[in-house]
Amino acid sequence: DSMPGLQADLGNSVANLEPRLAGLEAPVVAVESAFSGPLTEDAGYSASLSDLVNFVSSAPELQVSTEMGAQMASVLASYNNIQGQKTDKLQTLSDTKLAFLSALQDYRDVVAAHPGDLAAPEVQDAVFTVRKYYQSYSAEAAAFENWLNQLEDHRNVLSSLSQQLRAKVVAEIDATTFGSRRNDLRTELNNLSSVIHGAAQSLNTAAQNQWQPMDALREKFGSASDGLAAYDNARQAEQSAYLSAYAQIDGLHSDLSEYADSQKAQIAFLLDTTGNEDTLDQLQSDLERKSNLRAAKINRLAAALVREVIVDAAPESLEVAMFDLNSRLMQQLLDLDLGDEDQRNNVEAIKLAKSFLTGHAASLAPRILESDADLGSELAEVEDRAQLVLDFYQNGAALSESERNDIRTSGTDTDRMLLSEYYNPGSTFLFQGALQASGGDAARQSFAQFREAVSTEKILHAAMDQELAAQEDPITGLLAQLQDAVPALS
Repeated sequence: DSMPGLQADLGNSVANLEPRLAGLEAPVVAVESAFSGPLTEDAGYSASLSDLVNFVSSAPELQVSTEMGAQMASVLASYNNIQGQKTDKLQTLSDTKLAFLSALQDYRDVVAAHPGDLAAPEVQDAVFTVRKYYQSYSAEAAAFENWLNQLEDHRNVLSSLSQQLRAKVVAEIDATTFGSRRNDLRTELNNLSSVIHGAAQSLNTAAQNQWQPMDALREKFGSASDGLAAYDNARQAEQSAYLSAYAQIDGLHSDLSEYADSQKAQIAFLLDTTGNEDTLDQLQSDLERKSNLRAAKINRLAAALVREVIVDAAPESLEVAMFDLNSRLMQQLLDLDLGDEDQRNNVEAIKLAKSFLTGHAASLAPRILESDADLGSELAEVEDRAQLVLDFYQNGAALSESERNDIRTSGTDTDRMLLSEYYNPGSTFLFQGALQASGGDAARQSFAQFREAVSTEKILHAAMDQELAAQEDPITGLLAQLQDAVPALS
């Protein structure tokens, strides 16, 4: 009953998102304009500090101050190097802006094509796409601000070093020079100090003016992030409702399906005229093998999904990969046919993949941001192992005693992995939840109860029925045998 309301909330969040995203162009344009030209005040400040360093190094009387002058020269070189990155930083920001605006227009086109159904899957896919470009755009805007912060940090360090160096130079001039030489050095230092002071004031004023557009940029990106968060909440509420409904229906479907599997096994035994304990063992193994095979399929699907959303899709962040999985899950739930086990396996695999990404977020997030090449090979190896285990179950999960002994003495790592699966199904799964998702408990429990009833003869099967029938035969049965043995009974 709550589904229409949840879909309405999702549609409203989409409608509120567009103007927030649209507002991301103007502040970046303002930043580009503010930083497009050279900052002459910055060049003047750097030159004044460089003159101070040169003054210290050129005066033979200032030996003690030379070391601090060298330190200041090193910081100044680093500052100038950061300054030189401005063109590249602006170009990258501009490129991501244009890519985002193109994706935003595509998003607008899809929204316009669904005026009365903003909760439609096509709209959700469009949000996912524009979100990926927003992530890149937002990351570059943050990187540009970080670059500005580095500049400001260096300016603060340079200002402090400049004051300390000038104080040390004054003390050293007084201690090592006399007469006209002292006066000349002091005059030159005072002139340098005056130039540095004026350059610093001019730079501070110019830098503050440059920084003004950054306030609007932070505000607009914050608004867009809030809009996406509201959308995520609405989407999560809808997804939770679908998952809750799926869990109830799937639970009922699984119970009925497992009951049917158990009944088939029971009927097969009841009709087997040669049925015995070995037959019961085989039927029970078949039920367990079916459950284990489904678990191996889900484990393999989950491994493939994690690799796809992290490696193949090459997301900008873990958040984008999670959004990708959420989109797949919603689409799967919307198209679900409960009678199709493959579709139900896909749902369970996506749920496990989401849980894996959430549980390993601390280690995965930085590796995704860094495009860690080793991560791809590691996930491919996980998928290969999952496929080997699936092949093992599809081939019957059987190992003879001699095969098991050979593995113990000289088996490969793969052989030992399969031996572990033979004795402990699911022990090598990366996604342990696949065992629970595969079900089978109800079928096994039902068959175990049936087996107990057979062993206590509360249920008669075909072989026992034949035995009893033979005992009741009037010519050859137990009564006839007793009559032959004791004639008086005749």
